[in-house]
Amino acid sequence: MEQSKINLSKNRVRPVCVFILSEKSSGSSFLWRVIKDTFSIPKYPSTSHFENETLFWTKAASVLSLPQVDMEKSEIPYTKARAEKEIVTFLNKNLQNGFNDILDKKTIFESWKSLVIEYGPVFIEKSPHHLLQNSVIDLILEFKKEYEGIIDVKIIGLIRNPVHTIGSEIRRWGMDKDKAETQWVDTYNNLLRLTENLDGKELFVIRFEDFKNNPSEIRKEIVIFIDENFNSTSMQIENTRKTKSEKNQFAFNLQNETIKLGHKFGYTDNELIFEYSWSDKLKYATWRYLRPFLKSLLRKK
Repeated sequence: MEQSKINLSKNRVRPVCVFILSEKSSGSSFLWRVIKDTFSIPKYPSTSHFENETLFWTKAASVLSLPQVDMEKSEIPYTKARAEKEIVTFLNKNLQNGFNDILDKKTIFESWKSLVIEYGPVFIEKSPHHLLQNSVIDLILEFKKEYEGIIDVKIIGLIRNPVHTIGSEIRRWGMDKDKAETQWVDTYNNLLRLTENLDGKELFVIRFEDFKNNPSEIRKEIVIFIDENFNSTSMQIENTRKTKSEKNQFAFNLQNETIKLGHKFGYTDNELIFEYSWSDKLKYATWRYLRPFLKSLLRKK
């Protein structure tokens, strides 16, 4: 279904930088495309990563020697040398005037400001590698404060039911369930802290399931969040069908800590706790134990 196109209100004079912060397999690519299409964003920087991810801020943290934790099934955090090389390549490829300076916090901030201005008036960053890292979040917030009055920084926290997020990570990358669950908890504890420090004009938390089931209304809320001066009464809301609820593909149970954190983001026990058949358990055991074992045998040949 074709979506109506939105232009920023005439009263807006500053570009908007939208950070989508989430765990992997949470729908950030889908949300990125919706915002891009909604605001008719014509171009986006070319990146060396999948799904228009820049990894810019985790690379920046590496350049600045800030502490980061290892991310499951990822090379994050990069070494300082690799991060420097990739940021410089990215900037030279995408900035009109290139980049011919030494990377430090000031030049990193200034180069990001240039990207936002060149690719604005709405610029989206959606790398699902940033929310896990406290140092990266602090760096983004510092950038936000530094350029207040020049760039409007908006943060969208995107969360998906941990059962389905972890199940997707097991299926797509063969993640260990316990490690994936620990990473989910660490990631969304960071989002929870953001909700305690930012107001509704700075941070908008979206549950992926709500977006799927009521895309038109959530899309309207996103537009108003990005541009508070937008006249919502002029926005046409299409009739959309609700999607079917997701089923847990793997028979695993969440830890109590995960369930309690899920409750804080509005998930109920019915959404987080399941009863499984023997066939469900067999399928999960195959993915968790037999599949990695067979892959290890193939690597030895």
